[in-house]
Amino acid sequence: SDEKYSRLWEISRNTIECCTHETFVDCPFYEQQQYVGDGRFESVYVWRMSNDSRMQKKLIIDTAHSLQTDGQVASTSPNMWVQILHIASFYFINLIREYLRFTGDSAFVKSLIGVICSNIAYFESTKTDKGLINPPDGCHFIDWVSSWDTGVPKGWNKSPLTVYNLMYAASLKDAYEICDACDYKGLASDYKTLHKKIIDAVNKYCYDEEAGLYTDIPGVKTYSEHAGVWAIISDAITGKSAYEMAERMMNCEFIAKSSFSKNYDLLRALDKAGCYEKYAINIMKQWDYMLDKHCTTWCESISFPRSECHGWSCTPMYEMSAMILGVSPIENGF
Repeated sequence: SDEKYSRLWEISRNTIECCTHETFVDCPFYEQQQYVGDGRFESVYVWRMSNDSRMQKKLIIDTAHSLQTDGQVASTSPNMWVQILHIASFYFINLIREYLRFTGDSAFVKSLIGVICSNIAYFESTKTDKGLINPPDGCHFIDWVSSWDTGVPKGWNKSPLTVYNLMYAASLKDAYEICDACDYKGLASDYKTLHKKIIDAVNKYCYDEEAGLYTDIPGVKTYSEHAGVWAIISDAITGKSAYEMAERMMNCEFIAKSSFSKNYDLLRALDKAGCYEKYAINIMKQWDYMLDKHCTTWCESISFPRSECHGWSCTPMYEMSAMILGVSPIENGF
């Protein structure tokens, strides 16, 4: 009944449709690539419109087929050349968890356990003596933040990145839930133990008690929403402590802010911390700018609208369905 929400929904639907070819694509004009990071967002949004999961299943299969000998998956597939972004493996495990949550297709998910194990084995092999992962190769990228060096916090080449470790912790949490649901109880127990170990290491070396925030790298007093977001999502910080940190994070002037593409994860963290209602409205106002410009699809970014049709920007579709209407999975097989 609200004209604005009707437009938000219709523009989101149109954007997703334009980004759905024989694969999910990040955008229909520039790269036209099926990135697992973009595809993870697009998969979640498509599940808000349809229970047809064939596109999501194809994304998972294509990504699984890109498995490298070191255990990581490529960030984009199918492709003639291999690009490795470490966060792609984290997003891939999360995507499998979401697929199981929405479809209940444990038979298919069981066939992916080996790929998940390979991912985790790679990151375990990069651990430092402090118990933090520190992958040495590949392309390092988290988000386009103006104060960062080409998509990663300053100092990324000298020390483990906190956000990598927290995203990895979230992957381990997803992995033990997947293995438990697929009756791999031993693996589930192992990954639960690894999850606790990485959380303990991050909280010991990357949490600044004075600031009440997670640092970008251990011992250096620079901070970002990204570290806080994944600390909440991964259960590194919970309950009242998570709520209080989220409050500091949202009201801190010296913290690096998430770009437009990462608002989905930011909103999930705020919801989990219990302060979604307080901050979601202002975050969602970012889409008003595009409404005022009479856009018919969502831009890649408000500040850098290189692509005027980008599937990762369809966050309103999720927020209206899951948070306003209030419909979300509570068990596998939604």
